[in-house]
Amino acid sequence: MSNWKNFLGYEVTLTDLFGYKNVRSAWQAYLPLTKNCVSTINRSFNDKLVIPPCPWVSKNRRYGYLGEVYDHAVGLLFAGRSHLLPIRKHVYSLSLSAQLQSLFDPLEDLLRRETSAFCAGKKGERQLDLVRALVLLIDLRAKASGFDPAVPLPKVRVQPADDLRLMLRKRYPDEFISELQTLVEATKEDLPQRKPLCYKPSFGGAWGKIEVAATGDLLIRNLLLDLKVSVRLFKGEDLWQLLGYTAIDADNRGNSTIQMVGGYNPRYRALWTKSIDDLTRQMGADSFKSFCRWLRSTLPKLMNETGAGFPKVKSEFRSSDVMKR
Repeated sequence: MSNWKNFLGYEVTLTDLFGYKNVRSAWQAYLPLTKNCVSTINRSFNDKLVIPPCPWVSKNRRYGYLGEVYDHAVGLLFAGRSHLLPIRKHVYSLSLSAQLQSLFDPLEDLLRRETSAFCAGKKGERQLDLVRALVLLIDLRAKASGFDPAVPLPKVRVQPADDLRLMLRKRYPDEFISELQTLVEATKEDLPQRKPLCYKPSFGGAWGKIEVAATGDLLIRNLLLDLKVSVRLFKGEDLWQLLGYTAIDADNRGNSTIQMVGGYNPRYRALWTKSIDDLTRQMGADSFKSFCRWLRSTLPKLMNETGAGFPKVKSEFRSSDVMKR
């Protein structure tokens, strides 16, 4: 069978696979104590929201959208970059109209101007402009992917970065931008900014004839973190994904540099971390090494089984999956 990347034009992710019942059932059978482990983690936090969603986010169900922008703001904060830049290196940019492509240069100019001040913790309208610029960046990608942006894209050409600032301030709700800034500030206070640090670490590779894409959120030394900004806390698939990424990394390298995994949600100021061995045992497996052997033998089989439903894969996607986990 040809790999999924060749068939559909993109790699298969673990998130894609967890959308299939047979895949979830297999993981649950091998890690039978997952639910108990998740409950223990979630009970350790105060279940009261510290940073509640603003009315614009909650009313319009924009959690995935906000999460995507937050993701890139964290990338700028911790690593000084966003993997969406430069815009023209991404294939999606070619599908946008010339009018929308005219936004690329002033948008990148604005982001370059404000990134250092943003990373230094400066506050003000200009730093909020950077957050607004990230929102526009996500909207452009959504438009190119066939989804409706959260706010209709402009129909006029914008050239200087200063003109872009004025347009952004009119377009994106202040409450939404302020919420994003609050979430990012909480993240800066709560997470260790230690070196080496990697934003969007990639662990993917070929498993047999199938290409598996595995990109984490944040790797701080030997700790792999999954970032959330939804109103829910953590669920079993979040833990499975972290273990899966670590196992794929170990398979590719022969010995993974990841020794700890964890999750963080700034809405609750909730951070948990566990060693990969402790987490694997707490979910019901003998050891992390035995989990790696199981995944190595089982994942290709599950992908082959699910491959019979190729035409269904795209229809099972939700816009929130594309915009965020």
